[in-house]
Amino acid sequence: MPRRIAFAGRQWELRVSAVSASLPGTQRWSLWFFSVVGLVAVAMLSALLLTITGRARRVEQAVAERTADLIREVEERQRTEAALRESEERIRNILDHVPLGIIYADVEGEFAKRTLSCGSSWGLTPLNCTPVPWAPWLIPRTARRWTP
Repeated sequence: MPRRIAFAGRQWELRVSAVSASLPGTQRWSLWFFSVVGLVAVAMLSALLLTITGRARRVEQAVAERTADLIREVEERQRTEAALRESEERIRNILDHVPLGIIYADVEGEFAKRTLSCGSSWGLTPLNCTPVPWAPWLIPRTARRWTP
């Protein structure tokens, strides 16, 4: 059915036609098809978003746990280092005030450390207490066993 429209000083005739099979409401299956496809697409998108956010939450939780572990490890290390410093200071004070001569040798057979009284007993001053081989200080039969 034609319709007449007056526009820009002219008369226009508008004709619209369509095949009856393509009109809305005549094919119910297409409506159901697009509804189902839309719902499936939304469900898949929701599942993807849940998966992504769940993974991000797990990663965030793992990072938080590992950070807490590292903080505990650092605190434990600091406590251990403080205890070691205290122990070394205690031993250093004992060895500095002991009236005996004590010598520590390293694996190469050189004096690594000695007490102050040891140096004064043998005539060594702090200036000439460089590491020296310890084999000459041993009894001869012991020196054969321990000489590198």
